[in-house]
Amino acid sequence: MIARPRHGGRGRLWRGLSVPAVLVFAVIFLPTIVSLGPVQRLILGKAGDLAGVALSAGDCALGWVGGIRVKNLAVRDPGGFSLRAEEISVSSGLLRLIGRRADIGVVRIVSPTVSVPLPEPPPATPAPPVEPAPSAPAGARSLRVPGIDLRGRVEIVGGRVEFARPGAPPEFTAAEISLDLRADSLAEPLRLTGRMGREASVEAEVRLVPEAGSAPGRLAGRLAVRVSRLDLAPFGGLARQYAPLPEVRGVLSGEVDAALSGGGEWTARGKLDAAGLGLRGHGLRGDEPEIEALSVDFDVARRSNAVVVSRCALTSALVAAQISGALDATGATDFPSGMLTATARVDVAALAAQIPDTLAVRDDATLRSGEMLMHASLGGDGTRLSLRGRAETRDIEAVHGERVIAMEEPLRVAVDAQMTREGPVLERLELASSFARVSGAGDLGQASLTGSLDLQKALREAAKFVDLKGITATGTVEVSALLGGLARQERRIAVNAAARDLSIAGLTPGLIANAALLVRLAGVLRLTASGAPEAFTEVSGAVESDVLNAELGAVRLAPAPASGGLPSVTAGRLRIVSRLEDIARFAGAAAATNITPDVRGTLTVEATVDAEADVLTIPTFRADVTNLVIEKAGRTFAQPRAGLSASGRLYPSRGDLVLDTLALSSDLLNLAGAGSVEDIRNDRLLHLAGVTECDVGRVAELLTVFGQSGIRMRGRAPRPFQARVSLAGRGVRELLAGAEAEAGVFIEQAELFGIALSKLEPRLVVGHSVATLKAEADVNGGRLSMAPFVDARDETAVLAMPEGSQVLRDVRLTDEMASELLGLLHPLFKGCTVLGGRIGLLLEECRVPIEDDFRRGMNIGGAINLREVRVKPGYMLTRVFEIISLQGAAAVVPDQDVKFVCRAGRVKATPLKIVSGPYQITVSGTVGVDGSLDYVAEVPVTEGMVNADVYRYVADARLKVIIRGTVTEPEISRRSLDESLGELLRQAAQKALLDEKARKALIDQGSKVLDELLKDRRIRF
Repeated sequence: MIARPRHGGRGRLWRGLSVPAVLVFAVIFLPTIVSLGPVQRLILGKAGDLAGVALSAGDCALGWVGGIRVKNLAVRDPGGFSLRAEEISVSSGLLRLIGRRADIGVVRIVSPTVSVPLPEPPPATPAPPVEPAPSAPAGARSLRVPGIDLRGRVEIVGGRVEFARPGAPPEFTAAEISLDLRADSLAEPLRLTGRMGREASVEAEVRLVPEAGSAPGRLAGRLAVRVSRLDLAPFGGLARQYAPLPEVRGVLSGEVDAALSGGGEWTARGKLDAAGLGLRGHGLRGDEPEIEALSVDFDVARRSNAVVVSRCALTSALVAAQISGALDATGATDFPSGMLTATARVDVAALAAQIPDTLAVRDDATLRSGEMLMHASLGGDGTRLSLRGRAETRDIEAVHGERVIAMEEPLRVAVDAQMTREGPVLERLELASSFARVSGAGDLGQASLTGSLDLQKALREAAKFVDLKGITATGTVEVSALLGGLARQERRIAVNAAARDLSIAGLTPGLIANAALLVRLAGVLRLTASGAPEAFTEVSGAVESDVLNAELGAVRLAPAPASGGLPSVTAGRLRIVSRLEDIARFAGAAAATNITPDVRGTLTVEATVDAEADVLTIPTFRADVTNLVIEKAGRTFAQPRAGLSASGRLYPSRGDLVLDTLALSSDLLNLAGAGSVEDIRNDRLLHLAGVTECDVGRVAELLTVFGQSGIRMRGRAPRPFQARVSLAGRGVRELLAGAEAEAGVFIEQAELFGIALSKLEPRLVVGHSVATLKAEADVNGGRLSMAPFVDARDETAVLAMPEGSQVLRDVRLTDEMASELLGLLHPLFKGCTVLGGRIGLLLEECRVPIEDDFRRGMNIGGAINLREVRVKPGYMLTRVFEIISLQGAAAVVPDQDVKFVCRAGRVKATPLKIVSGPYQITVSGTVGVDGSLDYVAEVPVTEGMVNADVYRYVADARLKVIIRGTVTEPEISRRSLDESLGELLRQAAQKALLDEKARKALIDQGSKVLDELLKDRRIRF
């Protein structure tokens, strides 16, 4: 037998060599593997998750030697910041990036676009600033430099920076940006050069690693910026996204050089010139000031512990200001030594010429001279710091025609203060003018401030230069404040303000006369051992006036925490008491009108407030009206008591109000619910839900006071409601945009203008800019069905009904319906007594714009169906019957459909036929929504008007009676009736030519008829 050779050792050898071979192969081809699409996407996804950003890229090429290239790189963080680049290439391969000294070669970034998200518009009330965390003392920490060195160059070509809100086009773009960053070593300065278009360039050197012998962690470097005719408009547009500022235009040129040494010292010097500077928009009231040239020149440095201002000056045709000096804290124990001084001059006349509307300069006046001078100095000697400030007006004169008018007395302000080891000291505060005086002095131990203002003198002085729009005033205002020491760490504060004999005209349509106002505030200021305010306790206050009295008590205030938020408020109580008749009297005088109806009663408001951090809690709020009486034209509505109560929380930083409870109690309406108001400063989005219970009988009583005597109702039952609406909307269209609401009311029995209803539950539904009120009920043996709605989807909101709405169907006619409903179309129905009949109402179209001039756009049309209607004539129809001698007769309205349209504020209906015995009356014309009449009644000549001999000649004749005036005061045209009767007699005389005796009798009898009919009692109703 031949034995087979054994290969077990050789197999193990190959298997041992294959593992390192695979590893070597994997390492060699690792860049290629990573560049594969699936692997690349996996790696980018993991890297993006770790960094909290979204990463994506197109083609990617990596190599150990051949460099790196990535196309279409995109990076976006959750905050909206993003970076996009067409291509990023690195000349060095991966091998040159490994080791303690990495050489990146040349990194080239082609056409990068950086998108910066714009903030939301600033709130009306800014959030409290967050104090920065205290920084460590200089030199206490060192900059940690990684244990590698780096060299290379970064080039950015065709860069672009965009500022935009999410989903909107960029609002500001800086394009054509190029940068060149070079690094020979982290131990050497990094050099940066760049450009933005052709206007601006920048050069910088930054040393990351400290030089030998310098303190660790101190950056050093220099920065040089050069601009040449840089357009300011785009930068102004960017600034307006962060704050409400006017538009700016002009060009900027100049240069700035800054240097930072490793020891923390720095210098900054430069000069900037703006040419053709113009402003427009926010805060300028239509003015567009232009400044031909403005220059800023500065040289400021920090050397050791000293700040040195060699020069800092602003120069223009309107304002010239400068600051110079030095403050040195070297060797000082408390305060620095040295002096800084600042001066400024404002050319008031030139400023008024640039912004006359903003300053409200009189149209018939020109300021020919005037300036405001200001001077301030801040100096110290090591033991104290002194502030001295002065400001005054000089030579302010205006020309009125040929007259020159000057200020009676210059306005002067002076402030002298010191900061000492014991705290601040106000040595002197003075304001002096011909109309106001303010003076004060003291320290934290004892201080006082007094002031007075003569309103008549103040407005008289202002009127020399400013257009006050007709505002005049008399009276005095006096203010006093006292600060006194109670103990080492307590101070008593008392503030009093009084306005007496006030008389103000021009602010409101009426005159606010003989008004008085007194305000008092007192409390105890508690200080810490270091003298910082700790709390303001035992706070009390009062307001006394002719309109209301208010009291504030038991309040304790503490400063807001350093992290931000509200001052702490505990046990704050507020009480307000007022008589409603005083409020009505004041409002009526201010509005120059008599407030009707008369209102009497007492209003009491009480509230408690607690605040801490970022929550203002209102545990209780209650407003009560007692003994309410509303009276008008002898009609009275009384409400013994009505109260509104609520509790909730306000979050000022978010601007949100949460209503934990909301309740209204009265015998007219009860409401219980809860909700919130989001963004109370801007959108004011109200959310409210709960249950209401309305006594519709009491509602009818209230409507009766306002003249709606034809409404009687009965019913009361709870119904749920919910609403979501923005209270910031102005007008119906904005209020309904995005609003959602649903509410209802229960009416057991109701009678409206003669329409008897039962079991009616109208329900309001709001959504998608449409508010619909749906109601259906049995009415006078017939049926009522209506769904009026307000449609605010278009530019103009309208009140409408669905086309072809059968509002009334086979309804028994009543006196009120005849007078109030049919009387809108044909006023002859006013005051008629209904003897029988049924009607229907079809609205083919109904659209009424909700705006001031609604008559111009109203579009209403439809038909009234009259069936078996019989009436006893009312006031107007009776007078028409009297003309044709049918006194006391009843009238029958033949079955007919009276069609009507309402355009441009007038209602036109098809002719109405009314029959009495053998005689028919036809009425046509228009009536305005304001009650004006333009009607013609065609009436027959009856046998009762003339004798039998005459009647046979005029039996077929008809008279035209023209009715003008208003629905409440109609008039017959005397001239038209005269002409109609004259024509009638002429026609009758022609028929009697063959009978001389009959002709004479006709003329004699006709003359008597004419004289009788033309009496004032017959032709004026």
